[in-house]
Amino acid sequence: MIPTVNKIYLQYRAKKLTRNETESLLLAEIFKSPKYYGLVNPSEDDISNFLLWIHQYIPIILEKYNPTESTFLTYFTTAIRLRYRSWKRQIVKEKVLQEILDNYHYQESLKNEEYYIEVAELEPTYLPSCSQELQPRYPLSTIQATTVLVLALRSIHSLSDSIINKISQLTGISREEFQRCIESVESYIEKKKQLQQQLERKINRTYIFCQQHKQELEALEPSMSQYHIVARQYEYKKKLLEKLRNDKKNAGFYPPNKLIEEALNLPKGSVRRILRNADKRIAQIKALLDLENE
Repeated sequence: MIPTVNKIYLQYRAKKLTRNETESLLLAEIFKSPKYYGLVNPSEDDISNFLLWIHQYIPIILEKYNPTESTFLTYFTTAIRLRYRSWKRQIVKEKVLQEILDNYHYQESLKNEEYYIEVAELEPTYLPSCSQELQPRYPLSTIQATTVLVLALRSIHSLSDSIINKISQLTGISREEFQRCIESVESYIEKKKQLQQQLERKINRTYIFCQQHKQELEALEPSMSQYHIVARQYEYKKKLLEKLRNDKKNAGFYPPNKLIEEALNLPKGSVRRILRNADKRIAQIKALLDLENE
């Protein structure tokens, strides 16, 4: 009896089966006898995933068959076994790359966590812990109130509703006006976040390429011409990765001084001068607040 796979091909050549019908029947043969086609101890999920993947290559396999060299069964079996090995290598490679990426994201998340802790620690130094209405008997000077507002906008990540209320009471600015200032700065921060996400994706891709090239180099001999090609690619990607990481490090999420000056309607250069003297101003403000609790 002529094997089923040979029959399928002969019917296809005789145009008794369409291309789609032929592909479906051949895939069904693989599904019925996976071990015959090199799928060693496969799970149902493995078989399904492999069939989904190999489906795109069936037309190529059909086109490349030469009846003068072997039976279609021999040719088809060999082709599927080779493709299955390629698929397994691809699965292993993707798993390794995902582990690399997951580890990278984990390390970056630790850095980000440290960053947000640092930002949060900057914010409350000028805010009292008391729950009373903040109307000091010794009112803040204009420069002291402005210092509070500038530092608040610099620490915009940490502003809660309760903190916004306290700042409004402490400085005399209306909540509505301060909210407008916050919104003008937040629009800039949102754009920065989007750019940061794009940069993060570039870093991810470049990091993966670096690891791929590194693994390729380990598998090649220095005497091989391919080794030097991969080495140049590896060095280029390493330098690019370093540059992208520096770009990310230097980007930050602090709103620029110019934006804060525009939001608070301050003269050019005011924020730089205020930040330079912020420690002294905050000490003065804390001294005033301490007097309120005496």
